[in-house]
Amino acid sequence: MSSRIAACLWILVVSCGCVTEHFRAETVLLPDGSVDRVIWQSLDKEQHKQWDEVHSGIQDERLASELWELTDHALKGADGKPAPKNGGMTARGHFPSADQIPEHYRKEAPPGLLAATLKRKAERDDFIFVTEHRWEETLTESVRLEDIPAARRSLVDLVVPIVVEALRQELGPDYDMSAVEPWLRDEGATWFDELSALYIDLAARNMLPWHPDKAKKEHAEQRLAAVNARHGLANLENDTVERFLKDKIQQLIKRRDGRPLEDKLVVEIFRWIVSESTPDDESQNRFTRRGLEIIQSKYQSLDTFKDQIGVRLARIAGVHHLFSGHQKFDYRQTMPGFVVETTGVLSSENQVRWHFDAAQAFPFGYPMRCRSLQPNEASQRAVFNDVLLKTQNDCERLVLLLKAKPEWRETLKTCATEKSRQPLFDLRKKVRKRNDFKERLQFDDLESLLKLAPQF
Repeated sequence: MSSRIAACLWILVVSCGCVTEHFRAETVLLPDGSVDRVIWQSLDKEQHKQWDEVHSGIQDERLASELWELTDHALKGADGKPAPKNGGMTARGHFPSADQIPEHYRKEAPPGLLAATLKRKAERDDFIFVTEHRWEETLTESVRLEDIPAARRSLVDLVVPIVVEALRQELGPDYDMSAVEPWLRDEGATWFDELSALYIDLAARNMLPWHPDKAKKEHAEQRLAAVNARHGLANLENDTVERFLKDKIQQLIKRRDGRPLEDKLVVEIFRWIVSESTPDDESQNRFTRRGLEIIQSKYQSLDTFKDQIGVRLARIAGVHHLFSGHQKFDYRQTMPGFVVETTGVLSSENQVRWHFDAAQAFPFGYPMRCRSLQPNEASQRAVFNDVLLKTQNDCERLVLLLKAKPEWRETLKTCATEKSRQPLFDLRKKVRKRNDFKERLQFDDLESLLKLAPQF
């Protein structure tokens, strides 16, 4: 909203040229730490050699079965089958570890900032009878919070002179516009600062106004309304915004002969501010046209100006800001054993899905994490001649116990090495001898899990 009040939304809209890109991946983390991954996205020829198989679209039946059914109709052909779009390719590969998956997403950042990429790691922790697997893949964001205030001012300094000069050249000496620039640089810039700070806060809390959760959405809308109200904007209804802007135009621009500003001129400036086309006139708004001429003269090309806008927006709202286009991610992860913790949506006991817009990576990155517990059946059989820890609950109980009592892990390791329960019986004697109440309770839980019979 502040960009409208600062009379620069039209420049941002002209400069965006938004395109939606889709990135899909199906990943399987195997028990040994190796990874199978299938991706569907644009790939350049140099990237092809990094994958075992690469196909245009999803034409290979086996790959089609490995990559889940695409529900986005925009990505399907006339026959209803997945079809390539924007150079879409399907690539499949098997990799010894997560860190050896080739880089297949990168969004460049302004000079001095790191590009946004997907950073991933996979870790395993051996609890002898259960293995804990941890997966983390983060879509990074390049923004640095300490750069944002200077970038906001720089954006104001870039836009305001063009707005003021376009008004001056089009209106001429009969109009007094001396109040425009001070308002844009003072209250307008302050308003913009407050809104961008609010955006950072809400984004960090995952509470932006378009959040599907009703409570979060209402909270964001209330805070946004409070900021706008401080500057005289009662709400964001179209009629209210239009009335506010037209009143502001009449306050800041005056005829030198003292007569009221012409209604037609007020409407014309309003439509320029909000980039609204003129329904009864196919020609370009004269203020828009004049602004583009000034940009062309000052920056030699509109593309150069777009780049300048883009650099500043990236420093304020990250490289995935809304005017940079939309990157939509749909990622699925299959883990060994039972998923017990995740930042995604659990679709089965061992599979997680993340479906998000890259803009959600602002400001600290978008983490795709999950943790799973896999029963180690071979080591259990070697010691107990049976698989005792089969359920998610049993696996979690053992892991929690061994994290609380890490020295007991060595006892279980000895059991597995010797294929004997005797080290557990020896541990029981030590626990009873120490007679620590809390430790006794913990060992009772271990006895229950491992079905240790009394020893006489």
